[in-house]
Amino acid sequence: MAPYRVAKQLANAGLMLSALTVSTSLMAAPPELSVEGSTITANGEAASLSGMSLFWSNTGWGGEKYYTAESVGGVKTFFEGNLVRAAMGVEESGGYLSDREGNLQRVYEVVDAAIANDMYVIIDWHSHYAHEYEQKAIEFFETMARKYGDTSHVIYEIFNEPKNDVTWAGDVKPYAERVIAAIRAIDPDNLIVVGSPTWSQDVDVAASDPIEGYDNIAYTLHFYAGTHGQALRDKAVRAMDQGVALFVTEWGSVNANGDGGVARAETDRWVAFMKEHSIGNANWALNDKSEGASALRPGASTQGQWSDSDLTDSGRYVRNMIRTWPDKTGDSGSGDEEDGGSGAPDDPDGSDGDTNGGYQGQANLPGRIEAENYNSAQDTTPGNISTYSFSNCQYHGLDVDIENASQGTCNIGWTEAGESLTYKVGSAGGTFDMNVGLASQFNGRRVRIDINGNHAGEVSTNGAGWQSWSTETIRNVTIPDDATITVTFLDGQTNLDYLDFERTGDDSPPPAPGDGDGAGDEEEGNEPEPGSPSVSCSINRTDAWQSGFVLGDIQVTNTGDEALNWQVAVEFDNPVSLSQSWSSNVISTEDSRIVFEGASYNRQLAPGQSTSFGFTGGHGGNLGDVRCVGQ
Repeated sequence: MAPYRVAKQLANAGLMLSALTVSTSLMAAPPELSVEGSTITANGEAASLSGMSLFWSNTGWGGEKYYTAESVGGVKTFFEGNLVRAAMGVEESGGYLSDREGNLQRVYEVVDAAIANDMYVIIDWHSHYAHEYEQKAIEFFETMARKYGDTSHVIYEIFNEPKNDVTWAGDVKPYAERVIAAIRAIDPDNLIVVGSPTWSQDVDVAASDPIEGYDNIAYTLHFYAGTHGQALRDKAVRAMDQGVALFVTEWGSVNANGDGGVARAETDRWVAFMKEHSIGNANWALNDKSEGASALRPGASTQGQWSDSDLTDSGRYVRNMIRTWPDKTGDSGSGDEEDGGSGAPDDPDGSDGDTNGGYQGQANLPGRIEAENYNSAQDTTPGNISTYSFSNCQYHGLDVDIENASQGTCNIGWTEAGESLTYKVGSAGGTFDMNVGLASQFNGRRVRIDINGNHAGEVSTNGAGWQSWSTETIRNVTIPDDATITVTFLDGQTNLDYLDFERTGDDSPPPAPGDGDGAGDEEEGNEPEPGSPSVSCSINRTDAWQSGFVLGDIQVTNTGDEALNWQVAVEFDNPVSLSQSWSSNVISTEDSRIVFEGASYNRQLAPGQSTSFGFTGGHGGNLGDVRCVGQ
């Protein structure tokens, strides 16, 4: 948008068109998977598999609503994955043992849709105690093998996560050998993946005493980047060095309890590790539960009609990772009608959004609007003038300048004073807090927001750097249905990443009941009041240098007996400036005091539940003591 950086070429990457139903006669089955030493292969080369895992299938847990053909199609078209995982719950309430037919039908729906979309599909016996229900497992996998064993699409995962109260030799291996024998009597060659103790982390233990006598056996490795790091990667290397193949059938970018913010640096290390060793992977989870691991925001469509505004922070990271996963096996494109993709287009009017005349869709609130999805713009400089690439997003023209953002999306950049962008809203009809993602090398660059031509507020930059993002909030903004939001750069020299809208006040809908993965479920009821004193806060990482600091792993815990929306204040002995925060929103900043609240995905805490956040900033040479207190 401005001449103070060099010109960049325009690039257009067409979004996917998709059909809701697909004839399997148009399909070419994906290559058969085989195990060769420590590598899973297809057509004699290392297989390349990446996609999404569904949440528990259990009746009444909430995640079962995404066990639809359209959601599987969305994994193909929107996430551009070639793999989906059906995580069928077993012994927990609403699982296979208590609702056999309901869970079977959900698995059938997912597997049939994966076959129709030319994808691989993991059929997962999602249990922590599978060895206690061995005969039920044999019955289930015999049913699956008879129904799907003659296709190359299916992968059998026979024991999701044995806990740390069993042994490999005494419990897991004998169970696995008997279940494998039952499958192989029907299906002689499709890949079978076996879990190991300690939530499928003891792969090195299994590798030292592997299952023998059967081909195409791999071993499950699960990790959550907020909890697991190099030590678990070392165990994985020891297992592969002993000649076994690994498959990451479930992983998360957050903490092992399924919550918390994206552990970006550690997730990057895990992604690089999986690529280095050609390890297939499925991210947990394609669901809209209000927790960090969910890829979708609460209320996201079950019909695969997703857009960037439907994604959580984890969802945005994961989608970009899957879309750019190298040389996906059997990938016949991004799922358009000709190659058999199923699902739904990004835009509600059926347009694919590939246009140089502005984005053709609209956003429904609450939710996030990515800055690059502008419907119209006033730009004072011709062409997209950066030399940097923008592979993270689709370009919508109008001479607006965009680039890849450090957060895995794109941002608007090179802005001049007086330039503006407009965004169309569909359903809204309420009062919202509007969180604006900004960055600049210059402090105090102002951005004005108008709703239908009426002034809603202004925010400004903190001058931490072009990719040092801060979230600035305009509170209690009334936005009607079918509104137009205008963003005007009053001073220019500002990067814009997103507009994020969260309902406030009495028009907030009640939260959904807990979906029951065992972590962070909440009672059904009304939104709790913010500012509860029943919040404890501890700072577990403090790094300071000559003029800057990082406060990380700031643990916030609900110590009360009712759900609440948390707020905390971080207080300093000396004045500081805020550069960038994560897994939180900034409510206010003073010279030596910053007040934070939770982001949309971790704001509400059930009694006893914890989450974490962090931020970076600058100081005048002496950081001094730092305290964190609940509000």
